[in-house]
Amino acid sequence: LIPEYQSDVYQPRTVDALAQSTLDEASVVVVRGKPGSGKTRIAWECLRRFPDVSVVLPVSDQPPATFSTSGVESDDVILLLDDLHLRTQTLDAAAWWQALNDHWEGRCKLIATARAGDDWAEIEDKQASLLRLIGTAVIVDANEFSKETEGDAFRTRLGMSLSLIH
Repeated sequence: LIPEYQSDVYQPRTVDALAQSTLDEASVVVVRGKPGSGKTRIAWECLRRFPDVSVVLPVSDQPPATFSTSGVESDDVILLLDDLHLRTQTLDAAAWWQALNDHWEGRCKLIATARAGDDWAEIEDKQASLLRLIGTAVIVDANEFSKETEGDAFRTRLGMSLSLIH
């Protein structure tokens, strides 16, 4: 155990603000990055800003022909595609996006996460119809920001100092 450990503390990073502003402006954000870069955490931080929205996590590859709103208490919905690279071969993400937007009359947001590199190349190929619908301006790279600078800000927020022992 770490004395005074605070499990609920999260230091927002520059990429969080960029992802949130992209989502606000375009209703869509795709967080792309290497493994361990915090893609899912960024997505969850975006979701936390909408506590009253219904979140759709597709289980099937195709959306249903019709959506039932029984039990849905919000007027808005977020389609969450976490780790899109794992389902890129079978999931029809564009059909899900279109179906939800049609049913909720444009009150739908999309948050997706995906790995960069070869996995992203496969998404560009297999999910081309989704990328055409949403455009490339909504892609936020999770790897572009300095861990050192943001780590310093986090240590300062917690009142910690860094001591190097040689």
